[in-house]
Amino acid sequence: TVMETWIFPCLTKTVGLEVPTSNMKALAVLRVIRLVRIMRLVKLLHHLPELLVIIKGIIVAIKAISLVFMLLGVIIYVGAIVFRMLLEDTSMGRERFSSVSHAMGILLLDCA
Repeated sequence: TVMETWIFPCLTKTVGLEVPTSNMKALAVLRVIRLVRIMRLVKLLHHLPELLVIIKGIIVAIKAISLVFMLLGVIIYVGAIVFRMLLEDTSMGRERFSSVSHAMGILLLDCA
């Protein structure tokens, strides 16, 4: 877990705090209790297959939406480069397309 991997070693190195092994055993018990809670959730999903269908649908939708956002980001990036190069010596280019990141912001916020 995060406590065992990151927090306790950082505390022992920086502060000199010693963590007794009995506390580590208590954390292992808490980890087992958390695993039992997860297993109860899995058991619940077997009794409610509709909930499992909804969760799978949400996962598929997240994959599709993330692909659309990545494609939109690429289109805005390419558009920003094109407008930056085409309008380099104009007043509009100096005002709105001074850098690629600024141009991406303009294309995303003002043109959408």
